[in-house]
Amino acid sequence: MVWNPRKLLRRGLVQNVIALYGVQICTYALPLITFPYLARVLGPSGWGSVVFAQAIGAVIAVFVEYGFDISASRETSRHRGEPRLLSELISGVLGAKVLLAALCICGAVFSRRFTHHVAPSLALFWSSTIWGVCQGINMLWYFQGLERMRLASALEIGGKVVATLSIFALVHNPDDGWKVMAAQCVGCVVAHGVTVVLAYREVGFVWPTLSSVRHALRMGWSMFLYCAIAGITGSLNGLVLGWVAPLASLGQYAGAERISRVFQQGLWPI
Repeated sequence: MVWNPRKLLRRGLVQNVIALYGVQICTYALPLITFPYLARVLGPSGWGSVVFAQAIGAVIAVFVEYGFDISASRETSRHRGEPRLLSELISGVLGAKVLLAALCICGAVFSRRFTHHVAPSLALFWSSTIWGVCQGINMLWYFQGLERMRLASALEIGGKVVATLSIFALVHNPDDGWKVMAAQCVGCVVAHGVTVVLAYREVGFVWPTLSSVRHALRMGWSMFLYCAIAGITGSLNGLVLGWVAPLASLGQYAGAERISRVFQQGLWPI
């Protein structure tokens, strides 16, 4: 056998892994670039409030995502040559995510009274809540099931890069903490909105029905349990620390926690 790097790079598996690693790098490495800057301009307490808000958004994202990045990706791969079934799958999954998003927003509004002393800014609260919903409502699972990750990953990376640049451009004082989450929210909305449009252009639009939503929730239940335990465990550290310790301590914890995530998630794309 002759080693041919060019031929290897043309293989779909390798291209998809590279694309997913691009998303991985932007998801976990870009915060390593921004958090020293944010810790300086927002101050320890202001940065701690942002970290606490991000933890709330991350919990919301876990519930809205519902493990569909695994279960729905599997179903997409099984029915990749059947546009009608794929259209029904997309409508069911997105319908389920909208329902879960509505429940999460209601839960966030109810819990607002218990988090007001940690993150008093109403703009920060809503921007983190919407960011969590937008993180959960994404279409990467569809393109991952089709093994066509390059375009979806490029959109995801582009949204994160724009959000990072916006943070440096817009955040300059301790009162700008909400702009951090707002910038991330806008980048997420644009990237995920385009992928939804692209997916529906391929398979056709179908309104979600009660049966399709129920089927999607039942399909993703087992993976949701796994993803919820794995995802919420990490976010709970920040939430608990925000309640029991000074916000400055939470800000110091966040830097080390972000570094550890880079290594924890290193094998996920493969």
